[in-house]
Amino acid sequence: YPRARAMKRKLILHVGPTNSGKTYNALRALASAKRGVYGGPLRLLAHEVWERLNNGSIMAPLPARGLYGRSCNLITGEERRIVDSNADLVSCTLEMMPVESSFDVAVIDEIQMIGDIDRGGAWTRAVLGVCAQEVHMCGEATVIDLIRRIAEETGDELEINHYERLTPLKVSEPLSGSYKNIEKGDCVVAFSRKDIFATKAAIEQETGLQCAVAYGKLPPEVRSRQAELFNDPASGFDVLVASDAIGMGLNLKIKRMIFSTVTKWDGREEVYLSLSQTKQLAGRAGRFGTGQGNEGGLVTTFQSADIQHLQEAMESENPPITQAIINLPYDARHDVYQSLATDSGIARASAITELLTIPSTNYFPRPSDHDLPRLAFLDKISSGAPFTDLDSVAIAPFQWSNRFDGDAQEELMRTFFRTLNVALKPLFERTGCSKSVQDARKIQETITAAAANAVNPDAEQSDSSIDATDAAVEASLIDEQIIKSTLAGLEPAHRLLVLYLWMSWRRPLAFQDQELAFEYKAEVENHISFLLNHL
Repeated sequence: YPRARAMKRKLILHVGPTNSGKTYNALRALASAKRGVYGGPLRLLAHEVWERLNNGSIMAPLPARGLYGRSCNLITGEERRIVDSNADLVSCTLEMMPVESSFDVAVIDEIQMIGDIDRGGAWTRAVLGVCAQEVHMCGEATVIDLIRRIAEETGDELEINHYERLTPLKVSEPLSGSYKNIEKGDCVVAFSRKDIFATKAAIEQETGLQCAVAYGKLPPEVRSRQAELFNDPASGFDVLVASDAIGMGLNLKIKRMIFSTVTKWDGREEVYLSLSQTKQLAGRAGRFGTGQGNEGGLVTTFQSADIQHLQEAMESENPPITQAIINLPYDARHDVYQSLATDSGIARASAITELLTIPSTNYFPRPSDHDLPRLAFLDKISSGAPFTDLDSVAIAPFQWSNRFDGDAQEELMRTFFRTLNVALKPLFERTGCSKSVQDARKIQETITAAAANAVNPDAEQSDSSIDATDAAVEASLIDEQIIKSTLAGLEPAHRLLVLYLWMSWRRPLAFQDQELAFEYKAEVENHISFLLNHL
């Protein structure tokens, strides 16, 4: 990053626990900058900062130049929102941070992600490469020593600001395995889709309280709507049941955080939550400015047997992050690929490139074994494809854990390499996604028509194709299992659309139906929100 090395940058590290105000102060510096960029770990966070900068709810510190609302553009992997082509502010996901552009202020959020095996390379690229006079980094104190060493290496000035939590957080008595102890304002954390729905059903049956839900496979937009329902006292959704997807990116008015369990399946076995995961989730309770009198938050466990582990975790220090994950440069990957036999493939080239890489004190290359299934699949379907296509597709948001996802997204990839022209409508039909949307549309129309007729049975027939009497009968047959099954089809359909949109920005000639993809995406999100609210 020669341009960044030619600058005399000032690195400002804001460290503290969740709900300590560290990010707020960095964003105020951004709001007062002539030119600035925010980089966050999630599209939700990038969207929130984009919205707040445009509407002026992030206030620049005094003395400011009288600027409140600022024109800010949004850039994520699958979306661009250009408010003003001459806007001086940009909000983006870390992978999209424009390191070649010049800024007065850059904000890098959740800096502890620099040590994450899967995505840490994006944080390392931003820290080393962003061309900003001031680089504000927000996150855990676990990165202090690493960032200090990186600053010494790059010759940048370093300032470290420590923050304390703005409201108290206390460990309270466990619930002794009884859902009857759930109260308004509680958030119950579970770690699988199945457990989340089972917990929601049990709470609603035992307490009569209605639950909003949020988990990783839901579209971010739907998670945000569910959070709004939970935060709104008049919505009727008084409890949130969620996965660890709420650890960052959602503003939540949680009074008490309840761990249904303190272990999580890691793909091979049940393991205890890390200290960082536990504290970040616990810290979501009692956020400053969300409670009456800011009295603080409570954290506890559902089972009495888990409370000791939670207490020990809350009292422990997170281990330091000693190395930053670094992505190997394109030129190195390309040169190795070109030097091998034509049938060697990108998977073998990636493994060999890693073998030729020597880790240093501060940096560690992203292990190639994390990508081998993806790369092996690309080699299988992409005979003769240029390295540029393989390399860009290799980092696409491609889900591998779910068989249905694989079928739909693999079909998109196969079509791309086979024809270099991926029409969305036939792809949606071939993969079964179109049927999932049609089923959801029929359910939503049926329930809506039945509800309207129940409220006003004497009203004239609407334009709906569903007869009111038939709707009432059909709606009575739509049980919880049908809704869950329909949701299970919509979630991968949404991820297929996200992948299509991601590819459309990078290969627009091959993925020409971007406008239709946004239209489909909005409809799928609408159906998912509706079905969740009628579970």
